[in-house]
Amino acid sequence: MVTPISSIRRVGRLTALALTAAVLLGGCGGGDEAGLVVAPSVLDWGQVIHGERLVRELTLTNTSKQAIYVNEVKPNCKCVQPGPFQRNLHPGESRTVQVVLDTSTLPIGELKGKKLDILSNDPHQPFASADVVATVYRTHTIAPEGRLDVGRLAGMRRDLDWRVLLRPVGDAKIELVRAVVSPAGVFDITTEAVDDGHDVLLRVAKDAGGDGVIQCRLAVELEVEEPGRAKRRAVERIRVDGSW
Repeated sequence: MVTPISSIRRVGRLTALALTAAVLLGGCGGGDEAGLVVAPSVLDWGQVIHGERLVRELTLTNTSKQAIYVNEVKPNCKCVQPGPFQRNLHPGESRTVQVVLDTSTLPIGELKGKKLDILSNDPHQPFASADVVATVYRTHTIAPEGRLDVGRLAGMRRDLDWRVLLRPVGDAKIELVRAVVSPAGVFDITTEAVDDGHDVLLRVAKDAGGDGVIQCRLAVELEVEEPGRAKRRAVERIRVDGSW
């Protein structure tokens, strides 16, 4: 059977178009690839102690042939904070960003859903990200945690104490360094060693009194020691509320 000339011409035109498309796509060198490369893609802190502040580095590299401007490195959690960084990246240039993880406000257990978004003018990938992974555990407990309500103090007996209990967890050992309440003059502070832990006692100061709301801050500094790890300092903060 003889193939018509018109069919041969149509096939020829389609083949030429397909080859042209293949050349154009191949010439892009993987047009979907990002020019800005973020490494590592996962910032994994591993097991971290509640209350620690830890630092990791994130590297931003411009692998394209054009300059890239990084608009923002944006965390989705206040527990993760990036430091200052160079926003302009020339072709082939790399810059590091120091990232701080503050575990003092994190719940105990596996950290989930936290990340850093990197926004740039990279035409292929203007939005990049790095996941933040950690498992938070305690070396000690504090009770009450976060807030102590002393109620109304009008006519309160001066020999009544409020106790903040600090106890080690597992094989950890804790030593009380100091306890400070601010503003000064509302409460006096004493401490007691109890078993392996410590109690911080708050008592209304002798000359304290007034009318209105009481809003104080108690800061307790500890020295924590664990097997196989260096000693470290930890600070626990409690809001003390009440009224006269």
